[in-house]
Amino acid sequence: MRAVLRRVLGRWGTAPAAALVLAVALAAVIRLWVLHSPVGRMESDEAVTGVMAQRILDGELFAFFAGQTYMGSLEQYAQAAVLAVTPDTPTTLRMVQLALSVATCLLVGVTARRLTNSPWFGVAAAALFAVGPWFNVEKGIRSHGAYDTAQLLSVLGLLLVVNLSPRTRLAPWRAAAVGFVAGLALWESTLAIIALLPVVWWAIGVARHRLPHLLPPALIGAVLGAAPFIVHRIIHGPFPPSGSGEPPATTFADRTDLMLSPVLGMFLGVRHIGDGRPVSQFLPPAIATMIALGALGAGVWSRRRGIRDLVLLRAPGVHGVDPILVVLSLMVIPYGLTGFTWFAGTPRYLFALYPFAILAVIVAASHLGPRARLAVPVVLILGTAVLSASAANRALDEGGRGGWVGSARVYTEDIPAFVHRLERDGITGVHADYWLAYPIQYASEGALAVEPYGNSRFPNLDARVESTTPGAVAYAIPVGPEEVAIRDRLRAAGATARVIRVGRLVAFTDVDPATAVAAITTP
Repeated sequence: MRAVLRRVLGRWGTAPAAALVLAVALAAVIRLWVLHSPVGRMESDEAVTGVMAQRILDGELFAFFAGQTYMGSLEQYAQAAVLAVTPDTPTTLRMVQLALSVATCLLVGVTARRLTNSPWFGVAAAALFAVGPWFNVEKGIRSHGAYDTAQLLSVLGLLLVVNLSPRTRLAPWRAAAVGFVAGLALWESTLAIIALLPVVWWAIGVARHRLPHLLPPALIGAVLGAAPFIVHRIIHGPFPPSGSGEPPATTFADRTDLMLSPVLGMFLGVRHIGDGRPVSQFLPPAIATMIALGALGAGVWSRRRGIRDLVLLRAPGVHGVDPILVVLSLMVIPYGLTGFTWFAGTPRYLFALYPFAILAVIVAASHLGPRARLAVPVVLILGTAVLSASAANRALDEGGRGGWVGSARVYTEDIPAFVHRLERDGITGVHADYWLAYPIQYASEGALAVEPYGNSRFPNLDARVESTTPGAVAYAIPVGPEEVAIRDRLRAAGATARVIRVGRLVAFTDVDPATAVAAITTP
């Protein structure tokens, strides 16, 4: 252990190593604060992963996010391990995402040090990742399937290829590791696959004179990493239904236009998540976007020979930033080709690129003049921190995050007491809107069966609700205008119902006559 520590400190130096630890600790502290603030309020997509973890502990297996045939479930198996030894709470569930985000911060720092040959630029990269951009922070603590894993795999794959020396004794093991990461990416996330494609291509160029020696372990690693994906496709066919439904009809031009504005501004942290309004009046999003695209274009031009060598598999002329520039500059193509990028409320389909974007910026800064080399990273870190703080402050002013049922926010912090009351009153089956249903299901730890009105993820839970006697069924909704409308419809139908109110949640049960249930479930 001491020898390893001396070797690390020899590469980094004591002061930069300590600074890197502080940067990673800062990432953890910021994300813990978000997790425990109203901004980190759990919503239903996250609760789905919690239900998956609970059911994994009961012996059920998932290859992908529940109800889908894409986005692997590796994070949910890790969450199941955590829930096996801790209480089932929103915080404990998302400890896995916190750990992945912090680990990615460390890997970004280590990779930047390797690409710039400067430990202080490694510290700068880790610090920049720690403070933002804001969506990188907020999304990083969300349990949304495989987004954090996609980030980690992207930067880990790059670091492995940067360190791949084909003629060393460890080369076969490193090739196997590259293959394993690529295989995991195939299972876990299309976003990670897109990020890793030029990285893997570079690895082929690095190893091309030793391919007969290194390709077999790489393929074995890839098969092992992708094993759940492969087995699933063998059982269900190569192109099973995605499970996510059909997206709204949009064109390639529509989606690329949305990517450029407002999505790219949100990605950069200069637009607010959701409505896309500017975060700061002093930094117009259009200007920031043009600066970012101009810098990317300048980077591609300055590295054009390296990118050419990357394409032609001429490894000696390639720098580690070259595959990064290829991914960043060509991302608009896959973004425009898939219909699922129609949603412009968040830059979620760019989330995996945050490590690459930060590495590109830091590598560029390392090639500036002596004063600019220092000034640019400091200004970027401080500016990003200010923008993130502004975005967080607005989110807090708006009451934090969370799902919505109509115009009523779902306050998931009220759900444990609500579930306890339902159980005490003999309720075993619940109907609710999707954005309320699965938080109730997760909090009940299986004591209740909850069926959403749409977008069901667990058909066997729906069947349990349908087989429940009417007197043990409740219809849950947040307090708000929709609750008032339900009361009015029941009154108009001449029906009665027992009302259970806990905090900002309401449940209707014992509806009489039973046919009046339609007054609750039909707007």
